[in-house]
Amino acid sequence: EMFSFQKLSNIYEKLSESMENSIFLGRCVETVNRSADNGIEVVDDKGKTEIFDRIIYACDAETVIKITTDISWLEKKILGSVKYFDDVTVTHTDEEYMKKYYDIDFENRKDQYLIKTDVNNRKKIEMSFNLSFYQPQLQAKEPKIFQTIFLNENESAEWTKGEIKKEEIVLEKWWHQMSHGWTHYAFFVPFQRLIQGKYNSYIAGSYTLVNTHEIATISGFAAAAALGAPYPFPDDPLAKKQFDTFCNISH
Repeated sequence: EMFSFQKLSNIYEKLSESMENSIFLGRCVETVNRSADNGIEVVDDKGKTEIFDRIIYACDAETVIKITTDISWLEKKILGSVKYFDDVTVTHTDEEYMKKYYDIDFENRKDQYLIKTDVNNRKKIEMSFNLSFYQPQLQAKEPKIFQTIFLNENESAEWTKGEIKKEEIVLEKWWHQMSHGWTHYAFFVPFQRLIQGKYNSYIAGSYTLVNTHEIATISGFAAAAALGAPYPFPDDPLAKKQFDTFCNISH
């Protein structure tokens, strides 16, 4: 059974308590200069400068290109192959919409993740979540809460977003996410190993393979391992296998 934690922020706070190194929040990075004489120079949005020996970019590929003042031609070419779309997530309580487009049986199944293909264009999909099953604190409450994700604003004319009743919309949130097009696997994934570790810098994030939470986490472990940190789950066969597979692809 999959479920989410009620206060996810508490988990990160607990993890940070055991870390000996400094953690800074609310400091947006403006520029990264890896050619500085004294190391890698990172300047935040307040103009404060920090110096590091190595750096892990845990952000999207577009941001790496934007903030790195001395980015190489090869890095720009490879990272520039990652394409992004503007998507929107609609959190709502419109059960009628969900029943119209998805095979739902609230009484006999606890389906959390739902997906449908556009009957007029098989290349296009729409995803939804039943948050009332995904989040334990909502399971006994009514009305049921759903999330529906509409991909690529450039193709919004084909969305069914307008059919969700406005009075049942709880939240509408836009986000910028990578595309899983074939070019991603032809021009970025197999070539990223050519820039990992170059100029004492590494990249991490779900875009390094597929856009999932698992890959985002594994990519961070892989970058940390490249700096010399031990893999934290060596005794878990499946986790170790996924980690090794990822490292063989990306590093």
